[in-house]
Amino acid sequence: VVEQFPREHVYVESLNQLAGVYIRLDQPSNAIPILRNYIAAPGADQIAGRMRLADACRLSGQAAAAIEEYSGVIKTLAEDGAKLNRTAEETARNQKSLERAFFWKAYTYAALREPSDQVNAFRTQAIESYQQLLKQFPKSELGPGALSSMGTLYYLLGRPADANTVSEQLTRDFPDAPQARNII
Repeated sequence: VVEQFPREHVYVESLNQLAGVYIRLDQPSNAIPILRNYIAAPGADQIAGRMRLADACRLSGQAAAAIEEYSGVIKTLAEDGAKLNRTAEETARNQKSLERAFFWKAYTYAALREPSDQVNAFRTQAIESYQQLLKQFPKSELGPGALSSMGTLYYLLGRPADANTVSEQLTRDFPDAPQARNII
């Protein structure tokens, strides 16, 4: 369908399904060009498509492309969120995408190790994205992971007082989270 019927009404959904198959087969790099075509197609769910593309880039080791896509989702939802949120369901779905974009953007920055002279700058960028997540979504289910990661990043940056502050916030705001119970 994708190759032979690009003008048919099933084309967009076929791209979406094919990308999903590659993701489930643990072949995210094969999903990337398909997701790019999906996003370019009229009628595609742009936010969901860009999130899936960002995830596929991250999973295939293309960190810069992943960060760019997560940042694009954040920017689009900040600038055009009102236009994209036509129903309560769309609003909820887009808010969840925004939460995930902040989290995974931060996670991706934190995982960068090259160039080595930029690692601390990447860690700082990660902390900033985690902070944005927590500012906009203080009770997010991703909050414990964000705070735990921030504590680790602060420690790696040689900022133990900041690491202690976020550890305290983690145990105060999310006392039942596994991350809070694992603090030494």
